[in-house]
Amino acid sequence: MADIASVSLETEDREVITRANQEAAMQLNMMQESEANTTQVARDFNDRLDELLEEEQYEDLAVMTLYSEGDYIQEAIDNVVLALVGGGVLAMVVLFAFLRNLKTPLIIGIAIPFSIIVTFALFFFTNITLNIMTLGGLALGIGMLVDNSIVVVENIYRHLSMKKTPKKAASDGTREVAGAITASTLTTVSVFLPIVFVTGLVGDLFAPLAIAVAFSLFASLFVALTVVPMIASRILKAPDENTEEKRRNSRFIKGVERSVSWL
Repeated sequence: MADIASVSLETEDREVITRANQEAAMQLNMMQESEANTTQVARDFNDRLDELLEEEQYEDLAVMTLYSEGDYIQEAIDNVVLALVGGGVLAMVVLFAFLRNLKTPLIIGIAIPFSIIVTFALFFFTNITLNIMTLGGLALGIGMLVDNSIVVVENIYRHLSMKKTPKKAASDGTREVAGAITASTLTTVSVFLPIVFVTGLVGDLFAPLAIAVAFSLFASLFVALTVVPMIASRILKAPDENTEEKRRNSRFIKGVERSVSWL
């Protein structure tokens, strides 16, 4: 062997200098597979790294994370979730401001989490993950989730004014507007659904958003036709005509008093 060449174990010539806090360091890059969840991979990698650092052979090493895409994605998802919750709360406030009734906004507000839960169930059975685009679709559709419920509740209240029992009013009121809200929901879904069939980069980016909006609207329709009538039949009561009559008479008397005092 000595007649052929001199063989020795040496370090490779350094082409890149890596330092952390002005000290020599080794840089390790980790990338996930294309179908993997970035935040989950980053979380699992950090957990495994912490386990290795607890072993004796690696106890002298200090690890510093320079860049983690999972942290940025998680922060963006948290912001979208915050916007989703804030949109639901603002929708409740607007409903209360216009309806001036606590029970009706409460029933409609219950429809929002129910619709989101049904949407998550549809995500699960279709293998769609929660990401920025799907949560963005939910945030986009959060205002439309209450539309069907508002129509159903107001029609149930109208039937209660006809001296019907709460169960009868809920049944008749929901059946009367079922076709209308179904047609309205399908019309809105038909606007977003064609985006699913778009190919290329645009389709990859916006298809999850369109699916999320479509699923959330279908979920809101399902909740409006099932959960909302059930809750309304137990909470809503027929309006008290005597109280309303007294209120009108009181306003009329006050108006007369003002006119007399002016004369």
